[in-house]
Amino acid sequence: HRAGPAADVYALGAILYELLAGRPPFGPEPTAKTLYRVLTEPPPRLPAGTPRDLETVALKCLEKHPDRRYP
Repeated sequence: HRAGPAADVYALGAILYELLAGRPPFGPEPTAKTLYRVLTEPPPRLPAGTPRDLETVALKCLEKHPDRRYP
């Protein structure tokens, strides 16, 4: 697979998630474990009180399947 716009959308979602939660969606385990979690687990819920629209945008950007992210 080649990296493209879907990878950029994922990265922006990870940045937004970290801004909202104060921590990245996955980590800080060693690299292999973090990569495994990125591929297999949904991101943890954002903190209570996070605006629903921002949560929706962040989680849509972090969808596992690139076709389910924003174009």
